Amino acid sequence: ALVAFVQWAGSWLFYSGHGEAVERVAGWVRKTTGKPYILIVEGSGEELRSKAACGPVREVPGWDLERIEAALAAGGSKVGAVILDPIQSRFGVVPASDEVLVSIAELCRSAGALLILDELYTGFRVHRGGMAGFAGLEPDLAIYGGALGGGFPLGAVAVREGLDLEHLEELEGKCGPLAASLAAAEAVLSTLKNDAIYERLEERTVQLEEGLLALAERFGRPMTFNRFGSIFSISMGGEPVSGATSWEATNREEYRRLVSGLREEGVLLPLEPSSPGFISAAHGAKDIEETLEACERVLMRLHQEDLP
Repeated sequence: ALVAFVQWAGSWLFYSGHGEAVERVAGWVRKTTGKPYILIVEGSGEELRSKAACGPVREVPGWDLERIEAALAAGGSKVGAVILDPIQSRFGVVPASDEVLVSIAELCRSAGALLILDELYTGFRVHRGGMAGFAGLEPDLAIYGGALGGGFPLGAVAVREGLDLEHLEELEGKCGPLAASLAAAEAVLSTLKNDAIYERLEERTVQLEEGLLALAERFGRPMTFNRFGSIFSISMGGEPVSGATSWEATNREEYRRLVSGLREEGVLLPLEPSSPGFISAAHGAKDIEETLEACERVLMRLHQEDLP
C-alpha cells in the first residue's frame, strides 16, 4: 500500500518513533551534503525543532517566499536542506498553499538544497500520499509518524527514487519499530483504500466547524477555526491565525477554559491551542452532534460565570 500511495518514493526506512526519524534524517543531511545548516519555517512543530537542532538550524517566517529565498541565498553553500512542517503546527494549523510549496521546491533545487517534508500530522490524513500527494510534489525525503501508526509509536522516512543514499548508516535507525506499530500501520493503510474515507472526514470536520462557530457567535465568544482537511485548530479571540503575530494575539486562557470544561463533559481537545486536533474515521455524525451539545453546555456555563 505504501508503494501505491507514495509513488515518488523509491525506498522506505522505519523507526521507533517520529523523533528518531527526524534526528536521523538531520544527521544524514549534514553528513551527506557536507553542509551544516538546516532551514525550517517559523511555526514548525516542537519535535522537528528540537530533533533537527543536533546541529545548526535557521528559522525563517513561513510562508514568506522572499525571506526563504533570501535565507537560502545568504546560506550559500552552508544550507543542506529545507525541512517543512506544511501546517506550521506550533501555531495550530496554518497550512501552506500548493503554490507556495511548489515555489519552495523550486527554490531548493536552485540553491542545491534538499527538500524534506515533515508529514507527522499531514501524512495520510489529508491525502493518501500526504501533503506531497495533495500538492503534487516529489520531495527528496518525507518523514511520517502519528497517523501512519494509528496511535502507536512509529516513524518512517520515504526516500525519493534516484536519490543518492551515500552514508546510509547515518539514516538507519538505532532500533526498529514495535511489531504492534507495524501491524497498526498495515491496518491504517488498509482502511485508506476505501475511496469514500476522505469525503467522510471532510463532512465530519465541516459539521464540527460550522457547529462550533455558530455556538461561539450565539454566546458572544469570538472564535476562529483553522483547518486543513480533517486537521483543525481552535483559537479564541476572533482574528484568523496566519502566523506568529496573530497567534500571539489569541486569548489562550479563554481557550483553556473552554477545553477544561469540555474535558469535564468527556470531550478531549488539545490542552494547548498550539496543538492541532483531528477528526478520525471512527467519528460519525452522531459523535459530532454530541460534541456540539457538550460545547453548548460548556459555553452556557462560561457565559453565566462571566455575568457581572
